[in-house]
Amino acid sequence: MQHFGVKGKIGAVIGSQSPWAEVYALVNGAKHMTTVDYYELSINHSQITFLYAPDLPAKREEYYGKFDFIISYSSIEHSGLGRYGDPIDPIGDIREMNKIHCMLKPNGLLFVGFPVGVDTILYNAHRIYGRMRLAMILPVVENIP
Repeated sequence: MQHFGVKGKIGAVIGSQSPWAEVYALVNGAKHMTTVDYYELSINHSQITFLYAPDLPAKREEYYGKFDFIISYSSIEHSGLGRYGDPIDPIGDIREMNKIHCMLKPNGLLFVGFPVGVDTILYNAHRIYGRMRLAMILPVVENIP
């Protein structure tokens, strides 16, 4: 993160049961972080705000184009499988990526981590992304080496 200019920027973490990514971003100079999750978390830090994931649609205008960067590590591959309290949705991961795209400012950065291999769904644990599913969830993303 320190090489991608998060200093002074506003970020979010999608799917965070413990705020390690938020802390890492703040240590690297982020101005403020918002945590979005299906489990309600109690985070007592002036630079971290919590948003309960089911409340996001009602607040979409407030968060549209708000973030300079978004972090999602081991979260998207679970979206729509119901394992973490989210509704069953076969394209839940694609919808989640669309939401993330809407929350990013133009040219915003997405730091994402999920399993890559042969396209598979290990119901209801997670998805593994191969050539087919990657093309569906990352159609507008530019890879930065």
